[in-house]
Amino acid sequence: MRWCVEQMPTHRLRHVEFLSTHDPVVDLAVLAMCQHTIISVGTFGWWAAWLSNGTTVYYKDWPRRDSSLAWAASHADYFPPRWIPL
Repeated sequence: MRWCVEQMPTHRLRHVEFLSTHDPVVDLAVLAMCQHTIISVGTFGWWAAWLSNGTTVYYKDWPRRDSSLAWAASHADYFPPRWIPL
């Protein structure tokens, strides 16, 4: 958190907020109110992006090709078409 605050001073960046409640319920509620999300492959970020219904960017190369998870998971089911792969 300290590194992020030092690298992105809020006086130069509008619409940047740092949240450190240490309460997952509050964190999820705040993320769900955001208009834009950049998510990892975990379910916490996925639910925040789904609930926000805004612009979402995700890591497109998940799961690793030819892995057991790749055979069991449907990329199209996990990532809605309106989300942006990166």
